[in-house]
Amino acid sequence: MKHFVRSATLLVLLALLPAAPSLHAQESPYIVTYDHYLEEPGNLEVEYFSTFGTQRGGNDFHAFWGELEYGATAWWTTELYLDGQSTFDDSTLFTGFRWENRIRLLQREHFVIQCSTSSTSKSAEPTKS
Repeated sequence: MKHFVRSATLLVLLALLPAAPSLHAQESPYIVTYDHYLEEPGNLEVEYFSTFGTQRGGNDFHAFWGELEYGATAWWTTELYLDGQSTFDDSTLFTGFRWENRIRLLQREHFVIQCSTSSTSKSAEPTKS
């Protein structure tokens, strides 16, 4: 049965290969790679990342994003990213979010295709008046 599944998967991938050059996206390719390690089931990971910038003739700014990652099951992890930007003596803006779901497709170690990811995001272009 395992041999049949592998053969069928390879056959489907090979059948889709000729169509690849004709597929077009709105934006240039954006590729993110992950390892196959997922958050442990029931665990919540909280992370905060920030960048501080200063410039001549302008206000300093602080750009930040936070991540909440939850291990739903042994094979599924869901993540929420929140982005923002703060300009000193001016304003603070929420600039977007991204929600990702990572699913480990295979239980054991394999050479390729360890994880599948789906992502939904919404970014707001900050405007200053």
